[in-house]
This record gives sequence, structure tokens and C-alpha cells, in this order.
Amino acid sequence: MSDTLRGLIGLVVILAGLHEPETECPPQMDCLALSVWAEARGEPIEGQIAVAEVVLARGEPCEVIQQPGQFEGVERMPYPREPWKRDPYGWRLALAAAWTAMETDMQTDCAGSTHFYAHDKVSPEWAGEPCVISQHTFTVAETNSEN
Repeated sequence: MSDTLRGLIGLVVILAGLHEPETECPPQMDCLALSVWAEARGEPIEGQIAVAEVVLARGEPCEVIQQPGQFEGVERMPYPREPWKRDPYGWRLALAAAWTAMETDMQTDCAGSTHFYAHDKVSPEWAGEPCVISQHTFTVAETNSEN
């Protein structure tokens, strides 16, 4: 079975609600979906996948999303963190985006980015060449080669 077909079948299963993420997902997938749900809920699926790609580019999702000051949506989220109860459809979309980024070879145009920000709220000096999807700008942080 091709990776694309496997990806599409997986998305259909998740979006149809045939998969119970709160009981069946490996921890890293849950952490990745949590970051997508907290940071990009309401964005098109491509933007949600791009957020997942950024988290994966930084390392293991459960470690990455706990880094202070990096994922404000996750930091502000109250415990217990049960987005599937608060927003079942949004959670399924976030899980589908996380699964696509983690388990398939499908990539967004912004693949390789290590950072993202809401361009209508901030314009960081460290941002490199932008890649825009909906309300987020994805980029690799520029480094000063003289330092």
C-alpha cells in the first residue's frame, strides 16, 4: 500500500471518529496532537500539519512542548488536559494532523521550519525566510554567524 493511500485511510478513520485517541494513542502522538490543538485549532489542516512538523523538527514531542516559553497555548492549558472532551472534532483534526506529520511522508510547503508565530500579533527579529499558511508564519530562526 502506498504511503499516500495509507495516509488517506488513516485520516478517514480518525476524522470519522473510529479511533479513540484518548485511549489508543502512543504518548508522543498525544503530545504532538495536544500541541497542534493548543496552537493551531481552527487553522486549515495544512497549517495544523505544519505546526506538528515544527514540533517534530525540534525533537520528541512530549519534551519539546514542555520547554518554557515555547508553546504558549500548551502552557496556558489547564489540567486535566482533555481536549477531546472540550472539542471532539477539533481534537480529531489535531490528531489527524499529528498522525500525518509523524507517520507519513506527506509534507507541507513549510517542512523544515523550526519556529512559527502568529504574524498578525508579532514580527520577531530572529525570523528567517517566511513560509505563510493562514494565520501562522513558519520559519527557521536566523543565527548571527559573527557570534
